[in-house]
Amino acid sequence: MVMRKNKDTAVSPVIGVMLMLVITIIIAAVVSFSATGFLGSASTSGGSADVKFIGLYTGGYTLGEGYPNTATIGEGGMVFEVTGNTPLDVTNLRLSGSGSVGSGGSFAVSYNTPVALDWISSTEGGTASSGKVRSHLTQPASSIDHRIVKFGEGWRNEEKYNTIVQPGERFVVLAEYVMKGYGNPPSYMIGFAARNTDGSTAISGAISSDGNSLITLMDMKTGKVYYSGALTNDQAI
Repeated sequence: MVMRKNKDTAVSPVIGVMLMLVITIIIAAVVSFSATGFLGSASTSGGSADVKFIGLYTGGYTLGEGYPNTATIGEGGMVFEVTGNTPLDVTNLRLSGSGSVGSGGSFAVSYNTPVALDWISSTEGGTASSGKVRSHLTQPASSIDHRIVKFGEGWRNEEKYNTIVQPGERFVVLAEYVMKGYGNPPSYMIGFAARNTDGSTAISGAISSDGNSLITLMDMKTGKVYYSGALTNDQAI
C-alpha cells in the first residue's frame, strides 16, 4: 500500500512579513493622525486652559477722600492671567457679576458685548457726557468695539486685539466705569453696560468691591468656570 503524505499549505514567509509591515504602518499612521488632531484642537481650546484672577484694574483711580475733580482715562476692568500650558480663546468668555448695588447689581458681558459708546470719554473719541466722565475712571477711544483685550503695555494693535491669549499673558474684561461707591468704609463701584442698535439699554449693572459682590468668568462653549469669587478692595491693582 502506498502512503501519501499531505503537504500543508502556508503563506510565504516573505508575504507574511510584508503584511505585518503594512499593518504596522497603517496603525502608526492612524495613531499619529489622531495625536496631531488632538494637539491641534487643544492648542486653541478654551475649555482646557487655566485662568487666575489678578484683580480689579482701576487705572490709578483711588478711594481717597472725595472724588477726583477731573476725569481719569484708562482701560479699567477685571484682569485675568492664562496659566498652565494651553492658550485661551477669549471669544468664548463670559463675565457675570451679582451684588447689592441698588437694583442694578447684576450683569453679564461676553467678548461680543462691546463697551457702550456713551461711556467712552468724549475727548477720546466716544460720546460720553462730561457728567458721566467726571469722577469716574472712563474708557479711552481704544476701547471702542472691544470688551476683552490683552492687558499691559507695549502691545501692538494686532497683538493686543488677538483673541488667542498665550500662557503667561494677561487680559482685561473692560468695565464701562470705575468710581468710588457709597458705602462706609468706601469701596469701588464697577459698572457694566451694553446698548442695542437703537441706543436703548440692553445691559446695565454695577457691583461693589465691598466683599458682597460675586464675579464669575466662564467658557460659554464648554461651561467651564475659570474663576468665581467675591470682589474686595485689596484686589484693586
